Amino acid sequence: MAYTTAMAEKSVLKNHGLLIFWILFLGAVVVFILLNQERIYYAIQKGSKPAVSQPITVPADISVPEPETYEPAQSETVLPEPETISVDTEREPIEPEPTPVISERKRIVYFIHVDDAGTISQIQTERVLPVSDTPLFDVLRVLFQGPTTAELDQNLISLIPDNTMILSTDVRNGTAYININEDLQYNQFGQEGYYACLKQIVWTATEFPTVDNVQILIEGAKVNYLSEGIWTGSPLSREDF
Repeated sequence: MAYTTAMAEKSVLKNHGLLIFWILFLGAVVVFILLNQERIYYAIQKGSKPAVSQPITVPADISVPEPETYEPAQSETVLPEPETISVDTEREPIEPEPTPVISERKRIVYFIHVDDAGTISQIQTERVLPVSDTPLFDVLRVLFQGPTTAELDQNLISLIPDNTMILSTDVRNGTAYININEDLQYNQFGQEGYYACLKQIVWTATEFPTVDNVQILIEGAKVNYLSEGIWTGSPLSREDF
């Protein structure tokens, strides 16, 4: 019992000693801080300053590459082209009416009129013929066919012998070469009949502006005289009648 009490007292004293030690230690620290607070403040300020970096000297013979500039990649946005709407403000051109194609043309042919006194005169009449590449041949063929019924009623006749046929025509340098079959040489009306017959042919042919005179050919050959001494050896014009 007495031993236990002594041990307890000894423990208490020991704890009191430790407490006194820590009190004295803390008091010494406080006194030290108070006495050295300027030094401590200076040390704290010195430690808080940033370190000053010393410049790096690069040798002259070493080339320093330029720093690469990094540009962030930009995504290209392709915009659709705007749709162009054309507005036709102009009126559509008015096409001219097509020129009518002439399919027929009036031609002049010459027939003979004999009055009550027997006087022979030449009368021109019109015929409407289809347009073709051989207009002279066409009009002479109509002439050789003779007057129509209406023209006969007007006392018009032809003195070109029956069965006379136009074989071909050719125009060169103002001269129409008219090729006729041999029936042209036989005219029942004599010299006046031959004369009037040739006049019908020459005047009908020279209605064309490209024909100045006519050379008569019989079966493709030049014949100097028809019967009754009618000259056909050279081109004949209107002045020859």
